[in-house]
Order: sequence, then C-alpha cells, then structure tokens
Amino acid sequence: MDVCRVCLLEDADVFLSVFSKLEQIPIAEMLSELTGLQLAKGDGLPRFICKECSEDVLKCYKVRRKCLESERQLRSTLEKSRENADQKQQQDQDGKIICCGCEMHFETDEQLQRHSIAEHEKMRIKSNAKPFECQICFKRFLSEQRLTLHQTYAYREKSHFCEKCTARFTCRGSLLNHMKTHAERTYKCDVCSKCFYTSSTLQSHRLLHSDSKQFKCPEPNCGKSFLRKSDLHIHLVSHSDERPFVCEVCESRFKSKAHLVHHGKVHTREKPYKCAKCDKAFGTYSARNVHQLAHEGIHKYKCEYCDKVYQRNTKLQVHIRRNHTGERPFACDVCPNERFYQNWELTNHKKKVHWLDVKGEADRDDGDESSSSPEVKVKRAKTAKD
Repeated sequence: MDVCRVCLLEDADVFLSVFSKLEQIPIAEMLSELTGLQLAKGDGLPRFICKECSEDVLKCYKVRRKCLESERQLRSTLEKSRENADQKQQQDQDGKIICCGCEMHFETDEQLQRHSIAEHEKMRIKSNAKPFECQICFKRFLSEQRLTLHQTYAYREKSHFCEKCTARFTCRGSLLNHMKTHAERTYKCDVCSKCFYTSSTLQSHRLLHSDSKQFKCPEPNCGKSFLRKSDLHIHLVSHSDERPFVCEVCESRFKSKAHLVHHGKVHTREKPYKCAKCDKAFGTYSARNVHQLAHEGIHKYKCEYCDKVYQRNTKLQVHIRRNHTGERPFACDVCPNERFYQNWELTNHKKKVHWLDVKGEADRDDGDESSSSPEVKVKRAKTAKD
C-alpha cells in the first residue's frame, strides 16, 4: 500500500516519487533543506508524496529561498550604509564635527582632538574587558558593530522629543522606552518584589534568581560566576586599579560612571525616592527598596555562621569578618602590620596616625564602590617605625 511520506495519506489520487523533480528541483532535496531529514533510496520508508504535499513543499521551499535572498540584500545594503556613514568623517549637515561623547560641535578635527584629550581622556579605562575603544571619547564596546553605532549616533537626526524633559531620540521606539522612565515601575518581580519600568528589564532581572551562572571570571583566585555576560564585564572592572571617573566637587574617583552619579547626590543632597510607608526619602531607588523591605520585616542576607540577618550584603560581610572569620582585608601600606575590617577604617587610620590626606577616599564605606586615588598628599612627614 502506498503512503505519503509527509502526511501519511493512503490511496491518494496522485502519488509522486520523493526522488522525482518539481520545476527541475528534486523533491527530496527540498524536503531535506526544509526539515533537515536525509532521504535515501532503500531506507525502508515510504518513497512517495501526494500531489497536495508536493505543492506545499515547493511553495515553502520558494518562500525560504526568497527570505534568504532578501536577508542577503538587506545586510548588503546595511553594510554599505555603514560604510557611507564612516566616510562622512563624522560631519553633520552643516559641515561641523560632533563629539560622540558629549555631542559638542567643532569646526575642525584639531579642535575635536584637543577637546577629546582635555575632557574625555581623563575618564579613559584601559582594561581590555571590552576590546573596542572609541578614539574620541574613549568609551569601550564588546563588538565592532556597537562601536560603529556609537560613532555614528551623534550624526543621526533626533526628531523625536520627550515632552517631560530635554531628551531627544532618533526613533519613536526609543522615545517610548524613555517615556516609561517618567512613569511608575509597574513590572514587579514575584520573587523579590523589585519593580521595573519595562517587561524586558524584569525578564533580565529574573535571571538573577536562577542557579545557572555560566559566565565565570577568568581572573585567577577569583572563582566568581555570573548569570549574564554584561554582569561579568562589570565585575572585571573590580580587578583593575583604574578609577577614571572623577567627582568635580571633591575629586573622589570611581570605577564606573554609575557610581560617580550615585556619589554626586551626596553633594546635591538630592533625595527623590520617598518611602511609601513613612516620611523618609533616599538618593537612589535601591536604597529606598532596601528600606521598604525593613517595613515588611524582610532581611535578604542571612549569616551562614549564626542567625543574624541583614538587608545589605555589605553589612553581612562586615559582620562575618568581625564575629566569625576575623579577616581584615584592608592593609596599611605605611605600617603593613596594621589591617582593618573596612576601607573607611583604613582611611581614618592613615589620617590620624600618619597624618596623610588620602584624596578621594570616602570617610565611610557603606557598600558603594566609592574609590580613592592611590596618590596621597603628605601634610606632615611621619613615617612608621620598622
């Protein structure tokens, strides 16, 4: 009894051999390309296909070929447009040159280079965690594609304006995503109750509650793993001594721009995030979230040695050092025998004992990755005894 190889229909009006051709293309070849199946003569399986299925296979094969050809042409067009953007030598319609880091306009390449050295080079990060570096603003990227998009973005017309702030965007989709930052965080994590502006950010956050951390730190003796590749690249900065982001008010230095922005609120005393259950206000969303968890009696970080619980991991780590392990990771470089539980204790020691003005170091270490310049200004020569 003859059976269709595709739909298993028996006794069809018309059967064709799967090894025959339609429009000069072997049916077996089309089936193989569409499904990945390998059809061979004498394999013991049905070798016929009904007329209806053969027409469907031909139609699907043509659609697939059309899609692949369109994709090839689209990518070729995109590549040419990028090449044309590079050939514009970063000049806008008025012939002016734009800095891709801050969008300031210049008349000549020489002016742009002087601006680059004066304003952006001081924030340069030489770590190779992101291998592609912009030669104007020194931002780094994971791929050459992202670097090219960054370099051309300043020259694209930004015709979509935010009605609530001065932000401008090149497309309506970017504007709509930005508008969500002016609204409430309506997407709530069902595990930790943290809220987000968009569903995509929530989905990314949910990975943090997963146990599969596939991105491992390559640094020896580190051993940390991360759920997202982006988190690994952020972590790699912690292995570098570079702190390129400088506070213009107090000259404190930081490893990331985010930490610099967070620190800036210390000077402005800005506290836009108010607690929904009391009158307290906070400088960051995360600080407010930690505070609100206290209202609910939630303490996320539990000590593995005793029953103590904390709302912040940094507080837990200090507790473990002081009460269980005795670890003192912060060593004085003047008197090496002196070690401390927290960075701010080391800073105070240097100021009081050695009379050193440690520029850029915070007086307290509350868990933020605030930084310090390795350079110190000696107010009074006072060396430690050997």
